Amino acid sequence: MPDEDGFHFSKRIYTIHPSSKIILCTSHNELVFDAFELNPFYYVRKEELKTDLGKAINKYFDTIDDRCYVFLTNHIPSKIPYDHIIYFQSDVNRLIISTTGSPDNYTDRRSLRSIEMLDMPDSFIKVSSAFIINMKYIDSYEGTTVYFTNHTHMVIPRDNMKAFKASWDKYLLGKDCL
Repeated sequence: MPDEDGFHFSKRIYTIHPSSKIILCTSHNELVFDAFELNPFYYVRKEELKTDLGKAINKYFDTIDDRCYVFLTNHIPSKIPYDHIIYFQSDVNRLIISTTGSPDNYTDRRSLRSIEMLDMPDSFIKVSSAFIINMKYIDSYEGTTVYFTNHTHMVIPRDNMKAFKASWDKYLLGKDCL
């Protein structure tokens, strides 16, 4: 990199995208301890490029959660990555699924209780008898109102706020460790 070293470039990336996974690569092994200051995802030594890069890529793919919610649309199986689901909402005899990929919601003929039984990522939490939300898409909350990154919001029942706050704090602590 002619105009900037990897450390400064990495700091700029983390400033813009704090959840980035940066892999540092250098032939200067003495800089490995300096790299810990940046908390890189992996450190690749140029003289061990094939081995180290392979390990870094495998480690990265191990961190990806590719589980999906599967349902029928006009008798045809469909799937949505859990990572794209903002919330599930129970509405009488149907389930409404709000996602990041579409302005329209999806619907399914399942109960919210059946959704709770699925193997979903830890970022999902039931906040009321009608909603399971993905904390990944919470922008903020004030009082009992939760604001999502897609500019929607919902009110959580007062009785459920203590459990919500505990889950939110736990989620934020775990998120910072990734």
